[in-house]
Amino acid sequence: MQGSRENQLSAKKGWSRCSNLTFLACRVSKRSPIAILSVNKYNVLAMSGEIVGGVLGSGFVGAFLGAYITTRVVVYRIGQAASPPAYQVMGRLVSVVIPTLMEEEYLPKLLETIRNQTYQPIEIVVADSSPPPANDKTLEICQAYEARYVFVPKLNLPHARNAGAMEARGEILVFVDADCLFTPTYIQDVVAALDEGYVLAHGADPVAEGIFFAAASLMLRSWFKPKAYTTGRGIAIWKSAFNEIGGYDERLDPTQGYREDLDLGKRVRQRYGSKAIQLLRTSYLGESARRIKYLGTAEWNKVRGVRGSKTIPI
Repeated sequence: MQGSRENQLSAKKGWSRCSNLTFLACRVSKRSPIAILSVNKYNVLAMSGEIVGGVLGSGFVGAFLGAYITTRVVVYRIGQAASPPAYQVMGRLVSVVIPTLMEEEYLPKLLETIRNQTYQPIEIVVADSSPPPANDKTLEICQAYEARYVFVPKLNLPHARNAGAMEARGEILVFVDADCLFTPTYIQDVVAALDEGYVLAHGADPVAEGIFFAAASLMLRSWFKPKAYTTGRGIAIWKSAFNEIGGYDERLDPTQGYREDLDLGKRVRQRYGSKAIQLLRTSYLGESARRIKYLGTAEWNKVRGVRGSKTIPI
């Protein structure tokens, strides 16, 4: 472990130098965590609590305001991952697997947030299905960030994830989409959860752009996210367990409305029990809003596979 104890504590809390104002935001629920944010010149703290009602409002207004403030903290934390961390924790090798298809715009930003994680060592495996000349550009990006490039000609997302996992050398696999960005301690957090005995660990994955969609997604993907809702964004799993359950089911094509990512979590629970999965509600990565912008809300919901008999029950 490198750096002073003071630096470790400061970076782990990670909330500093944002604003001179102080906010207290709550959500209406007795069962799920709320976000309590103290924002001042030196400190921004995010924690859980059990408060009914809202200090800054009641019902939806108070909850929405709390969610919006939390998203601003998440965006700030993502920005911290653009620079080397104040400390690093050394442990077992982690392989981050990223399936790509013409992701030249987003991939470098994601790789930058992986390079500046507080946890090391990390191996990056990019499973790329881009046609020429985009695949050449993706290869150049991988070389610049010392990531391993694996060409996957078959256009099938679960197949690309599995292909990347086969090439991975780490004891732990972390799967993430190319249009996501990590906060600095995300991988450290999910690895710590696996070290506690969990088979699979994942955090919150809100949209990190805009106002309404960012706040709404924060509620859905952090506060109200089911523990077993294992999306393809930021899940960590022991490679031995991943291989034992057969990886992602390549028959479940997400472009046809299937949820191969939720199916993976379902099979983890079937094999290892309902307590095998840990959800870290205050460990964040941010997703881009490109699908919503391109497709619109209604169509975006459809392509995520939340419909009909093709939905994988959780």
